[in-house]
Amino acid sequence: MFHLKRVEALNPQRNNPEMHKQKFDALCAWIEAHLSESIGWQELMKHSGLEYQTIQALFFRFTNTTAMTWIRRRREALPSVATESCSTHG
Repeated sequence: MFHLKRVEALNPQRNNPEMHKQKFDALCAWIEAHLSESIGWQELMKHSGLEYQTIQALFFRFTNTTAMTWIRRRREALPSVATESCSTHG
């Protein structure tokens, strides 16, 4: 417990909810702009600068689901993206 508090003291941005929300919003905006493209964990981590666990935690916190499920649902909500996706697989 002491080690965790010491790390947090050395990195004040780690538990900055506003910074996390801004990064999350920026990542979601990027995802929305790239829904017709293939989006995997490597792309999410590269674009956001966040680690896998952090992205997962943010998606659970702000959407109550995983990042990949949120992406799939966004694609399903956009008919043109869903149509393009279906036409390339069948």
